[in-house]
Amino acid sequence: MIKDYFLRMTLSGMLATIITTIIDQILYRVHLKENDISTFVASVLLPNWEPLDKISSRVVGFIGHIMMGAGFGGYVWLVFLITGSDYLYIKSMTSGAFFWLIVHRAITAKFWVRQSANLSARAALIEIPEHLLLGLLTIWFSYRLI
Repeated sequence: MIKDYFLRMTLSGMLATIITTIIDQILYRVHLKENDISTFVASVLLPNWEPLDKISSRVVGFIGHIMMGAGFGGYVWLVFLITGSDYLYIKSMTSGAFFWLIVHRAITAKFWVRQSANLSARAALIEIPEHLLLGLLTIWFSYRLI
């Protein structure tokens, strides 16, 4: 088990993000979402002239999303540092919902995401439980696996 709590939380956030990305990819493949998270993130990270449907663009989006997961783990660590470690799962899931609202919906989608990569209201609703799961898995991984 890793002793450094910040490192443990960032790695847990990355692992949780990999799992939620797989779930997101399944939902995209069964046509419940019009774009997957890798395309969404790639549209933020790549220049406008770069096509989003290329494999290299999707890999950049996937790696960017994993880095966002590390940032989420660091954010959860900060929440626990400030508020204490009681109610771990509730705080982590609330952090996931907050991250969805601020990072995905409010800032990223409004200013940087290309119109072709944006999500509908149905897809945005699907992402809420995904981010609650992200919070749940992040704290679970930090205490069980890492």
